[in-house]
Amino acid sequence: MAALNTDVAVPPGQWTRLTSGADNLTTACRVQNVGTDVLLLQGTATFGTAPTSGAGSIRLWPGDVMPGDVTLAQLFGGVATVAHVWAMSASTAGVASVSHA
Repeated sequence: MAALNTDVAVPPGQWTRLTSGADNLTTACRVQNVGTDVLLLQGTATFGTAPTSGAGSIRLWPGDVMPGDVTLAQLFGGVATVAHVWAMSASTAGVASVSHA
């Protein structure tokens, strides 16, 4: 798995993968909304497969943090073997600060 500690641009209306590495080994990830619009977060099990809707998303308002000490399995309990986090900005270009091992 490739470690990541960076800011990621999140376009409006388009899912952007926040986790790195195609090996499906990410188990926890800290995300902070450092932009000015709401970010929707979803988890998936597959590296190249983006979510199909925003239903059930975690919503991060500007300044909100999804803590890195909670596992992805706990955050996205409805997704079997979740290993990737995706974000979509609600209406304007957003920015997510992301860190994972």
